[in-house]
Amino acid sequence: MQVLLKLIASSPVYKIKKNVERMIHMQDTRPLSALSYLSIFFAPFIVPILVFLLSKDEDVRAHSKKALISHLFPFLSGVAAFIFFFGAIFTNNEAAIGGSVILGFSIIVLANIGVVIYNIYKAIKLYV
Repeated sequence: MQVLLKLIASSPVYKIKKNVERMIHMQDTRPLSALSYLSIFFAPFIVPILVFLLSKDEDVRAHSKKALISHLFPFLSGVAAFIFFFGAIFTNNEAAIGGSVILGFSIIVLANIGVVIYNIYKAIKLYV
């Protein structure tokens, strides 16, 4: 009987089944949380929303919510810079227009760099 159990346990099908079961009942939620943060490179809004809606783990939901908020920040800074540019256009002062363009562009670049660094930091911190 034990020989038969050893034979079954060593079969490739049994090993694949065990690995699939382990992945389905995976208790390590770090990859999904890190994916929420790193999705800023390929799907900034979609991935955190899907993870939030589909996950039942509260830690994963909290990380996806934080990731979504951090992904919204560059968009909102872009809207603010656009309003700033739009307001400067209606002034007849060319120096004000040039200064506001430089200032607005600087705000957008700094906000985007800061958010990307923050998301990378949070994803790495999940594993350390």
